[in-house]
Amino acid sequence: MAIKVSNLDVKYKDIHAVKNVSFEVKDGEIFGMIGSNGAGKTTIIESIEGLRKKYDGSISVMGVDPKHERKKLYKTIGVQLQETSYQDKIRVKEIGKLFASFYTNPGDFDSLLRNFVALFFTIIFPPLLLLVFGEIYGNDPLPMFDGRGTMDASVPAYICMIICMTGIMSLPLALAEYREKKILKRFEATPISPVQIIIAQIFVNLLMTVIGSLLLVILGKVLYDVSFEGDVLQVGLAFLLSIVNTFSIGFFVASFISNSKAATAVANVLYSPMLFLSGATIPVETMPDTIKKISRFIPLSYAVEIMKGTWHGDSLKAYGKEILILSVIAVICMVLSAICFRWESD
Repeated sequence: MAIKVSNLDVKYKDIHAVKNVSFEVKDGEIFGMIGSNGAGKTTIIESIEGLRKKYDGSISVMGVDPKHERKKLYKTIGVQLQETSYQDKIRVKEIGKLFASFYTNPGDFDSLLRNFVALFFTIIFPPLLLLVFGEIYGNDPLPMFDGRGTMDASVPAYICMIICMTGIMSLPLALAEYREKKILKRFEATPISPVQIIIAQIFVNLLMTVIGSLLLVILGKVLYDVSFEGDVLQVGLAFLLSIVNTFSIGFFVASFISNSKAATAVANVLYSPMLFLSGATIPVETMPDTIKKISRFIPLSYAVEIMKGTWHGDSLKAYGKEILILSVIAVICMVLSAICFRWESD
């Protein structure tokens, strides 16, 4: 039983506001009270909420007595008062943070789960993959990798796997969810531009990409002494180009998908071949010639090639064709995104 009120009796001096009221509300039941002004509706509700302590009878809310266990009760319920006000000049975001801080688990569990999946495959999964293959193959020099070890060849490719996760999976799913829940539409009716929300999402995913990549590189160096032969600026530019290309594809997906379920399906169709056929997880050097030919139709394979090349000391000038392909794809996706993008579902 969610709520049980037995023989509730409330008096204000000479006024008998509530007299011998009893009712029950079952779990999941929607319950309302109708009555004229002064009938005692507010008094009953405030007694249930624990805001009125002087009454006779008994009240139980999810097994908790609101008169004597208010703090315990308030950890499990939310209350919207009939009239309310907040501090002057406080912002909506600050109000949200303030009230969320009062509770142990204030989050949206569906969103939290999606965020955890994105966090897992961005921050946790690449190092796990590094550990598994590192223990299997080690990092001894191999002719297949031009005298470098398996981990030397894999770390820059794993960075592209992280970029693929944030750009193809996380970014479009978040934007599709915003559209589905009409969050973008709500912001259109405020001084805050929806474009700012999109930029914030891009920034968050970019930050996750950078953190995941840095963690991967640090672990690779500490555990397997992964070598770095390139120029930091050259590798940084290759990293940025890979992000722009992959995020533009993800943004194109987000531009026309109306809900998060459809976005998940489309993103998975793109993500799986990119992950396994581009060289981001399995080295291209180990693939049969037929698969290598197929990989040339996957944009991420060019990002992997540029990242590995610059990581091992090549100049970006040596990858003019790959840079051109990634740039053209990025421009096309950005233009199509601008044309197809909708702030709300049809």
